[in-house]
Amino acid sequence: MVGLIQKQLSHLRWQIVTSQLVAIVVVILFLMLLTRQIFLGIVPRGIEPLLQNLASSSSTEDIIRTQNELMITFRNVVIFSILVAAIGASIIGWGVSLILSRLILNPLQRLNISSRRIAEGRYDERITPPFTLELAEVAQQFNQMAESLENIEQNRVSMIGNVSHELRTPLTSLQGYVEGLQDGLFPGDEETWAIMGMELTRLKRLVDDLQALSRVEGGAVQLDPINFAVLPLIEQVHSQLQAKFISKGITWYADGADPDIRAFADRDRTYQILINLLGNALRHTPENGAISIYVDYHIDDLIAISVIDDGDGIPADSIPLLFERFYRVDPSRARKSGGSGIGLAISRQLARLMNGDIEAESDGVGNGSTFTLFLPAVD
Repeated sequence: MVGLIQKQLSHLRWQIVTSQLVAIVVVILFLMLLTRQIFLGIVPRGIEPLLQNLASSSSTEDIIRTQNELMITFRNVVIFSILVAAIGASIIGWGVSLILSRLILNPLQRLNISSRRIAEGRYDERITPPFTLELAEVAQQFNQMAESLENIEQNRVSMIGNVSHELRTPLTSLQGYVEGLQDGLFPGDEETWAIMGMELTRLKRLVDDLQALSRVEGGAVQLDPINFAVLPLIEQVHSQLQAKFISKGITWYADGADPDIRAFADRDRTYQILINLLGNALRHTPENGAISIYVDYHIDDLIAISVIDDGDGIPADSIPLLFERFYRVDPSRARKSGGSGIGLAISRQLARLMNGDIEAESDGVGNGSTFTLFLPAVD
């Protein structure tokens, strides 16, 4: 945005210089035309009688006197013509300059007013692009900036609402149990305390996830990119989740285009992302289902780690929203399973900090899904 504005301001300087040159040319042309018209209209009427007198004069004194009167009349006519033409040309030049300056300065004034309104928090402010190409591009970039700020503000308000909602659920549950214990409605046994402990754990997990998301989006995460083999890391992730695979009877398969395929990224953060992707696949894959991971080389010097399941699948309209904070395809099911709804948002941000990305694909509900993590490859 700043670079474009500097470029357009450079063009604007030349536009101002050109407009002034146009005004000067208009003034000169008007001065010449008006002087000519005055000469053609006034000079003959003032000089012809004197020329007739000069022609009919017989004495030397009459001739000298007529010549002097002729010179005085000619000088007065010239001065009068130039004075009138100059006044007229000045008025015309002032008018042309005013029109050209308004065409240039009015959009800048509107831009200044709109920028002040945005600074005051009115992010819905927009300006109408002027007809000049340079200022139209600046106005377009300004409107895009205002739209981005408006979206950021909407996301901020939405996030506050989502956080309030997510915190309210466990807090309301805890409040109900505390009041029930105080009123003697619930027994103070291990089961009650266990339920309250689960709600507290859920509350702590949400706060920890919010803190992690804030650090990741703010770029406050320390990364240590190294050259590492991908398949051994995947086996390590599987070992961490093996108990859950066994409990649900889910078949596991991992392979790669190259047994020694390697990535250049933060190994611990990659492990964190894969834990999240496999954990989501486990939650949404039914018993006796199948989950597989395949690693392959991708374009742009990247590798692609694809997590494929044959589980619930994702509706087409939900795929663009999967990486939004607190978005859930099935909110009730996600809450029961303990998901905070920001794991994918954290994972994508981490991937992008490592010069990678995450994409999601699905053929629809009931047809499984594929989440692909892209990371820089090792040459």
